[in-house]
Amino acid sequence: MASNSWAVYSSCGDKHICRYEKNVEVQKETLPAHAMYMCADDAHVYILSNQNELLVLSAKDLSVKNQKKLAKPSTAIAVCGENIWVGDKSGSLTVLAASNLEEKNKLESVHNKEITCMTSNSKYVASGDARREFFVFNNED
Repeated sequence: MASNSWAVYSSCGDKHICRYEKNVEVQKETLPAHAMYMCADDAHVYILSNQNELLVLSAKDLSVKNQKKLAKPSTAIAVCGENIWVGDKSGSLTVLAASNLEEKNKLESVHNKEITCMTSNSKYVASGDARREFFVFNNED
């Protein structure tokens, strides 16, 4: 599940994503793969699929705008400003440019375990792992 300032997005069944506005389902679309993890900003919904692909959907009509196969099994995602942060099973973080999905930075073995959750605000990104350890990063650095 993910949200932005005007809608909520949910994986609502086999390869489907739903958009809700004011607690009412307003759209349901079929994805090319199952959505495992997602986050959103006002323009896009970012989805990590069960096929280890990052899908970028339009927040307005849920059409696929971009996609990229990721190198490592990914387990968490957050969007912060112009960056997409992806956590993986090895405990590493990859920072991608939201505009073209090109890698901007790689933080190897930040965590000793699989990254299980991520969140962000307009300036910081936090990641947590299975050992209940968390780290906070400045998105602007």
